[in-house]
Amino acid sequence: MRTHIEAEGMLRRFTGGTPRSRHLVCFPHAGAPDYVYRSWAAPLGSHFQVWGASIRGRELDNEPERRWRVLVERFADALMGFEGDITVYGHSLGTLMAYETARELDRRGREVTRLVVSGRVAPHVRLHYELPTDPVELARAVAARYGGVPAEVLAEPEMLELVGRTMSEDFTLHTHYRWEPGSRLSVPLTAIGGVDDPVITEEGLRAWGEHTSGPFTELTIPGGHFPGPDELPLLFDAVRTGTG
Repeated sequence: MRTHIEAEGMLRRFTGGTPRSRHLVCFPHAGAPDYVYRSWAAPLGSHFQVWGASIRGRELDNEPERRWRVLVERFADALMGFEGDITVYGHSLGTLMAYETARELDRRGREVTRLVVSGRVAPHVRLHYELPTDPVELARAVAARYGGVPAEVLAEPEMLELVGRTMSEDFTLHTHYRWEPGSRLSVPLTAIGGVDDPVITEEGLRAWGEHTSGPFTELTIPGGHFPGPDELPLLFDAVRTGTG
């Protein structure tokens, strides 16, 4: 039976009867669906109830800045109903949604247990990049620079255009993000970056530590923007424990 939260389409659960007192809520990168985290159930399912978050929300509001607030509030509403510990993870664009959801929960008096982020510099550090406006060219440019687009998608024009349109809408959301100063989190925060990730700088990754008064761990792992099979165990260890 699907929960009320799942029925609303905000979160998708990938584990069954595993520990209900510990939850891992994962926010995906631009262009990715929530089920990109389905494969995490096997390595992490004995430790967490694993959830994927959908940042689509395109029907919520046509104004990207307003959409940020609506999505964050809806995710916080959903997580307020969770019992037990909540670890929040985000990658790339998903780091911002994970971070802002953790902030909103903190404002409501419901702290997450840990925030783990990867593939992006701290939210107050501005990113400057130019991307093609054509969906197909955008998808190809992202694949060339960051990876993460399956070969079968690149080989199929219709699928590539669909993925490119999704990326375009997500990147539009990303470019309209504005960090607003406020109280810091007080929970453990782990920031992870690939040594060859073109998005990451050492200073930008370390700057995540300014967003919590709790323990901060900066972790650099081999690889680029997306961890490969050899790097995923390091990422999973960090999600489980906060350290690699």
